[in-house]
Amino acid sequence: MKPPRLALVLVVAVAVAVVGCGADDSSDSSGNSATSAEKPTRKFESGKVINGCRIEPSTKCPGADLHEPFLANADLRFANLSRAILAKGNFYIAILVRADLSHANLQGANLSGADLTGANLSGADLTGANLKAAHLDQADLTGAYLYGANLSLAGPGVRQTLLPNTAKAYYCHTTMSDGSTNDRDCAQAGDTTAHTGGSGSGSSDAGAATTVQPKPPLLRDQSHH
Repeated sequence: MKPPRLALVLVVAVAVAVVGCGADDSSDSSGNSATSAEKPTRKFESGKVINGCRIEPSTKCPGADLHEPFLANADLRFANLSRAILAKGNFYIAILVRADLSHANLQGANLSGADLTGANLSGADLTGANLKAAHLDQADLTGAYLYGANLSLAGPGVRQTLLPNTAKAYYCHTTMSDGSTNDRDCAQAGDTTAHTGGSGSGSSDAGAATTVQPKPPLLRDQSHH
C-alpha cells in the first residue's frame, strides 16, 4: 500500500505548485498593468527619420510636415525647423536650445519642460500650446501667437512685466508664469469677451497692446493638415 500513498502525495505536491505559479502570474500581470498606466519615460532615439526629417541636433528640415510628432526627450538643439508643421507635437522636456522654430505651426503642442533657451520662435503659432515650466531664456517670441497658451512656471521673461524677448508676442487668454491671465491683445484679435487695458489682472506692466494682424491663412490651414 505504500507505493499508492506515495503517488498520491506527489500528485498533491504538483497541484499545489501549479496553483502557486498561477497566483504568481496573476500578481505579475497586475503589476505590469499598473506600470503601463504610469507616465511614459521612454527616451527618444536620436537619428530617427520622420517624414524625411532626421531628428538629431543641427538637423535642417525647414517646412517639414511632422504633424503630431512624438519628440519627447528629443535633442534638437540648433535644428532648423522654421515653418515646419509641428501641431499637437509632444516635445516634453525636449532640448531645443538655439533651434529655429520661426513661423512654425506649434498649435496645441506640448512643450512643457522643454529647453528653448535662445530659440527663435518669432512668428510661430503657439495657440493652445503647453509651455508649462519651459525654459525661455533669450528665446525670441517676436510676433508669436500665444492665444490660450499655458506659460505657467515658464521663465524667465514671461511674467506680467514682459521682457524684450516676449513683449512683442500676441497674448489673449494666455496663462502667464505667475498664474495670471494676459488678455492684452484680445480686443485687436476680435475677442470681445476679454478684459481690455493690459493684462487680465488689471496690471499695466504688460505694456501697450501691439497691433495684431490676423493669423496667416497658411498657419490656420496647417492645423488641420
